[in-house]
Amino acid sequence: MTAVVPPASFDRELTAMFPPCSFDAFYATPKFEQLFLDRRHTLKPVLLETFDSDDLDRVFLNAYYLVLERVYGFTGPFSSHLNTRGMMDERTGLERYYEEIPDYRFVELTPVGKPRPLSEPERDDILDNLSDLSLLSRLIDLSRFEFKGFVIIRVQDITEKAILSALERNLVDDHSIFSSPGSNRSNPGFSRCSDDRIWGFPFPPLRGSRHGDPK
Repeated sequence: MTAVVPPASFDRELTAMFPPCSFDAFYATPKFEQLFLDRRHTLKPVLLETFDSDDLDRVFLNAYYLVLERVYGFTGPFSSHLNTRGMMDERTGLERYYEEIPDYRFVELTPVGKPRPLSEPERDDILDNLSDLSLLSRLIDLSRFEFKGFVIIRVQDITEKAILSALERNLVDDHSIFSSPGSNRSNPGFSRCSDDRIWGFPFPPLRGSRHGDPK
């Protein structure tokens, strides 16, 4: 595993390997294991309990996107976006923020039989509705594909960056509220702050070719 995690940084890195669409790690650096895994090498309940329907949908979307790219010839580029989740530090009791960086290079995808061809209108519909699971499930049967190999998940501690970003959003919101017509400047305690907390195995939005037959 030295090709994935250099020995010199093994004790410092937050890296783990998971089978596709699974939360059970078969390899993890000591720091990743300490922070995110239980004794069975499964993601800690404190993380799994925060999953919602969007997180579970994303797991399926990852699989569909892999099929679209590798079987049906859809091409990138893929636009990246931050995927972060807040987690309580067990030692300090303070919340920390972590960014997930997935790597799908070692996931093998094999069709079972001949893939169903996609017509030109169907390709257009997919590109226009990439997050529509009902559409994807109607056009692509995931049971007709085998997923093997593993996903590498690298995690970075971005607590300082997340806090600074939240403070900047608060300042912008406060300025917008106080400078807008009819704003009540006597209520300086009013502010808005939000953050996206997404754990899982995200696949960035797919953009590109509308042409090509299944490989």
